Amino acid sequence: MQTVTLTIDNPQALEQATTRFAESHMNLNEAFNVFLLKVASSTGYVFDSVTNYRMTDDIREAMAEVDAIIADPNRTGYRTAAELFAAMDAEDEMEELL
Repeated sequence: MQTVTLTIDNPQALEQATTRFAESHMNLNEAFNVFLLKVASSTGYVFDSVTNYRMTDDIREAMAEVDAIIADPNRTGYRTAAELFAAMDAEDEMEELL
């Protein structure tokens, strides 16, 4: 991991962007990393998809559901995809028996 210092000369835009990122459950660091990944994987003008993005009520609801799942101390977690698939197979087998 590399640490980079940025100078942002527009405090009002920074505040508005930080608020928007928070609505998407991201902090500024996470949002910037997403932006860097988008730039790295893009062959075109990356701002097209950014400017057309809108947070919908459905997305907000889904993100709130994810937050609730993450916060649930009784949730089942998996360390690998193989563990997840094994649990899903076991669940399917149980449903077939019922």
